Amino acid sequence: MISEFPQICGLLCGNDNMAMGAVDAVRDAGKTGGVLITGYNDI
Repeated sequence: MISEFPQICGLLCGNDNMAMGAVDAVRDAGKTGGVLITGYNDI
């Protein structure tokens, strides 16, 4: 998704595990600090 939508600035994830995976994906894409990420099931 990050490569298809390079202008993405935030991700709302269905649970915290997905959010942690999104953090890894954003880091791998070199966009650290440019995308806000949150999960909402409160691990």
